[in-house]
Amino acid sequence: MEEVWKAIEGYEGLYQISNLGRIKSLARLVKGRPPGFKPIKERMMRCRPDKDGYLRVALCLNSNYKVIGLHQLLARHFVPNPNGNSLVCHKNGNNKDNRVENLYWGTIYDNAQDSLKHGTMAIGERSNLSTLNLKQVRVIKHIKNINPKVNQAFIGRVFGVKSATISAIYKGRNWKQVII
Repeated sequence: MEEVWKAIEGYEGLYQISNLGRIKSLARLVKGRPPGFKPIKERMMRCRPDKDGYLRVALCLNSNYKVIGLHQLLARHFVPNPNGNSLVCHKNGNNKDNRVENLYWGTIYDNAQDSLKHGTMAIGERSNLSTLNLKQVRVIKHIKNINPKVNQAFIGRVFGVKSATISAIYKGRNWKQVII
């Protein structure tokens, strides 16, 4: 694939982005120590991962820095958005794979479905909201199989959760992927 460069909107003459996911800072003169200006050479920019692993780049305009996701910049400049969707999603679930053909515009629902499909959604023990682990849920489901009339409030007290949590496990709303 041939590399195509476009000026980044709002940063024309300062930065360019390519369809291969590279960003370069263009050569220019910037205010230096008095009495004048200092030349800046053209250079490739480095992208750094954020806490979630998405690559981000810092762009500067008039001494104001803005950190932007690489996938968002690429989609804005190279991926058509006919439906006016607001999120940029990765087709293969890898948030570091920012090839233009791997990106598409989607909705929150599309993003959640992708997370489930690729196994990147924090469900079960991986969720920071979970108070139970897989072993405990298996025991709870086993108790129901042995005696379905056991008091849910009692089981909840034993495991330190509300009876509504036990009910949700029994009805398959929570931990539905767990099989005994």
